[in-house]
Amino acid sequence: MARRLLRVLGWLAVGSGVLLAIVPVRWAYWARLEKVPVFWQRIGPVRDALYRLEDPIRRLGDGYSVPDTLPVLRFALVDSAAARWRGQLDSIRARGINVAAGRRWVPATLGAGTEVNTAAPSLDAELTWHGKFRRHWDGRQRSLKVRLGGGATWWGLRGFSLITPDNRDGPGLLLAAQLARTAGVWHPRARVVRVEVNGTDWGLYYAEEAIDAEFMARRGLPGGVLLAPRATWADDFPDHRRDPAYGQGVSFNRASHVHALALEPAFQEVEAPSDSLAAVALGQWARLRDLVTAAPDSPAAVPDSATVAAVFEVAAWGAADALRHLLADRHNLAGDNLHVAFDPRTGRFRPIYRFEGGLVTAERSRGLTNAPTLSYNGGPLPLWLFVNQQPAFRLAKLRALYRLTATPAAVEAALRVAAPATALLTQAPGAQYPIRQRRWVADNLRRDLRHNRALIHRSLTEDAWLYATARVTGGRLRLELLPEGEGPIAVIGVQVRQGKAWRDLPLALHKPLLAGIGLVGAGGELGLVPVRDTLSVPWSAARLAAVRLRVRNALSGQELPASRIRVVTIP
Repeated sequence: MARRLLRVLGWLAVGSGVLLAIVPVRWAYWARLEKVPVFWQRIGPVRDALYRLEDPIRRLGDGYSVPDTLPVLRFALVDSAAARWRGQLDSIRARGINVAAGRRWVPATLGAGTEVNTAAPSLDAELTWHGKFRRHWDGRQRSLKVRLGGGATWWGLRGFSLITPDNRDGPGLLLAAQLARTAGVWHPRARVVRVEVNGTDWGLYYAEEAIDAEFMARRGLPGGVLLAPRATWADDFPDHRRDPAYGQGVSFNRASHVHALALEPAFQEVEAPSDSLAAVALGQWARLRDLVTAAPDSPAAVPDSATVAAVFEVAAWGAADALRHLLADRHNLAGDNLHVAFDPRTGRFRPIYRFEGGLVTAERSRGLTNAPTLSYNGGPLPLWLFVNQQPAFRLAKLRALYRLTATPAAVEAALRVAAPATALLTQAPGAQYPIRQRRWVADNLRRDLRHNRALIHRSLTEDAWLYATARVTGGRLRLELLPEGEGPIAVIGVQVRQGKAWRDLPLALHKPLLAGIGLVGAGGELGLVPVRDTLSVPWSAARLAAVRLRVRNALSGQELPASRIRVVTIP
């Protein structure tokens, strides 16, 4: 009896040891596989071997089931259409690029019971291969584009894309869409769906709203104009060389796709309700191009804020740049996938943020100052580089980042949307994910966003938001806050003392005074300065008995009382 008891206890000890070893084994496994270079992960046999090695460990404690509430889109193609579609895919693979993306459609039907109308017959639809590049159509899953006929809609959409999750780095698209909604930035809606084609399960996809005239109308701008970069890939260049039309002095950089932001109207696809509105939009686009290309290289030369505000929706551009940094998304706002909406009522442009596969990782995030490098060789100044240089946009970006990260509520709301998709997409059998993407679970997202929050708040008080100062003609001013720790501040006016009274210095005088800080707006913020730094500005009236600055918190908008501010004139 005692021997049997010892044997049972021994087996229990062994079993407990095995279970306790699962966690460190899985951790070691991830640590090892994540160091496998992405190049090797993309080679088919190596990738498949890694997946086979991973599955037994990944499934320890993991369950997988597709919820019954998940929409299922069932498409059917007749034999001739299916053969033509397969032929298109073979042609794309042979060329290495989809030069006819979105142009060659094949007829199909969308089956009943797919949230269109459960009692309705099958609906007419058309399908095409989505995306120009290999990542969209070379894996087990291939991205599609769908449009419905007869005025039918699904999820309120007549047309939408079905994007393989590989191209959105896990649940990044859902997370970005939720954060964009919080930040007030336009972003296409997205949801996870299951796709079947001719009875074959194609797996899980993102259904993404198309950016088109209906996208604009759904956001209260039915008469708006949509400008989108046009990728003019020539059929004569199957070896991935660019169309010579792009050789306008603008260098091509894989990381930034500068050519798409060269602000040449001829390189834009324009979708407008009428030719007259298209002409108005392109005329304003030419004004935007002139504004950007006329800006000197020095950031100290700041365009008049009224001119900037007349062309840009400043808050929207700043918030979009905040999302780009928060999500470490280095592609769409620096390249081909930037879409711009033009509002003919105000004559201003606003960006449409479209997440393009950045990763929220502490390793990739570098705070606020790590803007992507946009190179150009004597050509027009890239649009996003111009945006990053302007104080108005930087202030809007600061406010958006503060709103998104000051409390965890916004991020947690986004994670509540993204986390279920994380579990669903990363546990799907045969899911085509690079190894690094499988770790993108809610806990990691919270950790990385928490890290980004720390970087952002440190940047709010430590980054030198001073622009190059003009030549000092007299003395210097040192601005001190009592006590410290107020956060980034904006100078909104200058006062001088005459006798016992204080009067505002006329705008014509204090505008050049503050040009070295960066002029933001004649009626609002006139400059950004950091806390605990010395503010050096040109000052030609050094003999004035006293001077003081009106200052307000750049985030809260509250003006600070004069007792909290001390200005010292340094001879």
